[in-house]
Amino acid sequence: MIRLSFIVPCYNVEKYVEYCLRSILFCGLSQDEYEIICVNDDSRDTTPEILHSMAISHHNIRVIDLEHNVGFGGGRNLAIRAARGKYVWFVDSDDAVVTVNVLELLTKAEENNLDVLAFNFDKMDEKQQLLSHCRVFPESIVMDGVSFVKNIMGEKFYQNIGYVWRFIYRLDYLKEKELFFPEGTCWEDTVYTPKSMIEASRIMSSSLVGYQYYFHQSSVCRVMEKHYPGKLIYDYVFHAGIDLLCYARSIKDDELSHGLMNFTRKTYLKNKFVLFLLRTTKMERKLFYEEINKNGEVVHQTGKEITGLGKYLLIPVLGPLLVESASFLYKWKKGMKHG
Repeated sequence: MIRLSFIVPCYNVEKYVEYCLRSILFCGLSQDEYEIICVNDDSRDTTPEILHSMAISHHNIRVIDLEHNVGFGGGRNLAIRAARGKYVWFVDSDDAVVTVNVLELLTKAEENNLDVLAFNFDKMDEKQQLLSHCRVFPESIVMDGVSFVKNIMGEKFYQNIGYVWRFIYRLDYLKEKELFFPEGTCWEDTVYTPKSMIEASRIMSSSLVGYQYYFHQSSVCRVMEKHYPGKLIYDYVFHAGIDLLCYARSIKDDELSHGLMNFTRKTYLKNKFVLFLLRTTKMERKLFYEEINKNGEVVHQTGKEITGLGKYLLIPVLGPLLVESASFLYKWKKGMKHG
């Protein structure tokens, strides 16, 4: 019987993927008890060769080769449908699991018949040196999702949107609730992880560390911090932001619903995206407005939720002119290099 399916989307990760898979292969389970589903997302480096070579040696590694790039969301969705384990664990191909704790975490999920088990992680640099301990989750009892978010996480809930790899999920639960990822966009786990916690009937947390998150130069967060690409800014607001806002409105607990709506408006639909636009280059701002023009209806609907300077930055004619002037003044005041 397959107890656990590891889902590993892979795109141009020749430097990291073998280390990731080896961290899983020595997890304390027999090969018949778990599978590793690697989705090769049309990689252009030696990632496919590494995956297929390891699959020859380990019969529980399955490789799904895609002819067109579908992104993290599309790759994970394919693997969810192909998975055969009772539980699934999403692992990014440039990270690693904490091998010695995998069996204990899985056993806790099984013994408590959980929909979701949450656990902690360590943040690492590219030299495998510890950057920080991320201890969000304590030991808890089993409860429903709303109670878990309100009583166990509290304000930490809003500070920890995303990070889908911090959970083990019951596969049938994901299918019953139709928990699939948005496709064709970045920030695909922004709404997935809050929804997957809140909708659960049986969720608990462990204080164990189950994961090592490697902060690579090529990660989406690091790219955003350094370069602020126009397409990523658009996805941040009009996919992550609006999806999370729509889900927040559907939550039946009024306190939690209002709290998540306020957080979403402040974080995704107002403050941050304006700063991103002010900091980025003229070329990236041009790409942002190309996305705005291609998706007029989505922008119109989302614009109703945006206030302040951000609202004016979305007006087709005024926005590009205003953001150029505002960006110049912002960078001049901050002493930043002009793009």
